[in-house]
Amino acid sequence: MKTKSEIIRIIALLLTAVICGFTFASCGLGGGGRTVHTIIAGTGTQDPDTVQTTEDVTVPEDTTVPEDTSVETDVQSSDSALTESSEAITTTGDETLPPVADYEYEVITSSSDLGSNGGVKSTKTLRYPKIGRTGSETIENKINTLLANIAEAKFSVRVTNVAELLADGTGVQYEVTKSEVKYLGNNILSVRSEGRVAYSGNGAGKDEKFIYCNFVNLSTGKELKSKDIYSDFGAILDMLGSGAFTKISGEDGGLDEFIREYRANMVYNVFPEAYFTADSLVIALDGASAEYAISLDKVNACLAVSPTK
Repeated sequence: MKTKSEIIRIIALLLTAVICGFTFASCGLGGGGRTVHTIIAGTGTQDPDTVQTTEDVTVPEDTTVPEDTSVETDVQSSDSALTESSEAITTTGDETLPPVADYEYEVITSSSDLGSNGGVKSTKTLRYPKIGRTGSETIENKINTLLANIAEAKFSVRVTNVAELLADGTGVQYEVTKSEVKYLGNNILSVRSEGRVAYSGNGAGKDEKFIYCNFVNLSTGKELKSKDIYSDFGAILDMLGSGAFTKISGEDGGLDEFIREYRANMVYNVFPEAYFTADSLVIALDGASAEYAISLDKVNACLAVSPTK
């Protein structure tokens, strides 16, 4: 029979073995006690103080990058450099515009016959800018393809029933009479086009004018939607109604109705045609009846994208 002291010694040895076993197990797990959180794709985000990994990010089409340039229409150039934030931006084509975004453009004209019926004929004439000499052929090709496609799409929306009109003895002559680059800089391309739809034969006298405008992201070559341009369009309509804008073309009249219409439409992300110049935002009333301009320094607080932000 073991003595009391021997029993105590055996218990002490057993306790020591148990403690060592736990210590060994904890040392073999967790990388020295550091907790590492991992993420399964699509399940959420990491908690604070966890290990992060980096990966390439594709710039979305509505991302804008400050690039301080000044331009005029026709053949243009600019002297300013990219800001610090824009230097890190890459495009889907792994090509960006150079720091000095010199450029030029020509207006492409595309005409086609849409058919005839007796002495009545229908035609389509499109005009749109073709950008060149920016130093980025990849981006230029994307932009020029986009502008050509937009011109075709605008026709398809405005003139939908050529065959029916011809069958009824009415001819339609659709023509974009003018298309120009109003601004290129600060990672924004702003284009304004205007035209008319004239009717002949049985539809003579139903002519109408139109304006359409486009914003393009120069980093991606993709269109910037109007909903991505404005941060508070309601406030812009307030300024338009209060007389803060200046009418630069067209006739007076219809402004109050226009404001009411687009105050309702903006809920559905429907906005009027608009474009940038180097120092102004210009809004066109429907039907090309008038254009109203406001200085960017008065309206920048209501814009998410601007030549001077």
